[in-house]
Amino acid sequence: GQNVLISPFSIQTALTMTTNGAKGTTLAEMLGVMGCDNCSVSDLNALHRDLTTLLTKQSGHPSVTVSNRYFYDEKRINVKSPFLSTLSTYYNSGSDILEFNNEQGSLDHINGWVKTSTKGKIEKILDRITADDVAFLINALHFKADWAMGFSSEMTYKAPFTKADGSVAQVDFVNADRNFTFAQSAQHNLVDIPFKDSTFSFSLIQPSQTNTATDWH
Repeated sequence: GQNVLISPFSIQTALTMTTNGAKGTTLAEMLGVMGCDNCSVSDLNALHRDLTTLLTKQSGHPSVTVSNRYFYDEKRINVKSPFLSTLSTYYNSGSDILEFNNEQGSLDHINGWVKTSTKGKIEKILDRITADDVAFLINALHFKADWAMGFSSEMTYKAPFTKADGSVAQVDFVNADRNFTFAQSAQHNLVDIPFKDSTFSFSLIQPSQTNTATDWH
């Protein structure tokens, strides 16, 4: 019943980090999920480091922060030092040894790191630690930017919005009389809204079966 935000970059980061601790069938299946069956893990590490550098290169705006951390209980898992060294070298990831039997203390530590790394946007990521949990590899991605050109509050208006379950709610619609990058097909409409300095943009896609190109507000 809630909105879900999925970060493909975060999933890719966590999966690529984890390949460094896998081998055999497990490693092959993980590479297959990423569409990279014949890829070298060492090459993936270097490429992902370069991608992270590109995305987080600061030009004053926008602000992009990528944080990685590995939390584990050395009484439950034997972590080899080359694995931790690789995470540090290619993913700027530190590691913390925790006692998971001290559940609340470990939760406070991990959730505190998440809150700090997301500038307070995410209060916590874990509610409990079970006897089956041996380690947590966590990626935190924080993005903050202003629009290249904002939306005037004077042109914002209330209108009905139909939700997935068919119910209708009154919401604020922003409006602007200017050119946007736009595409329309038999299946979808797409509009691309640039952030300040145009390094990043926000792409919105809607099904065209129930909407027309003039429905964008």
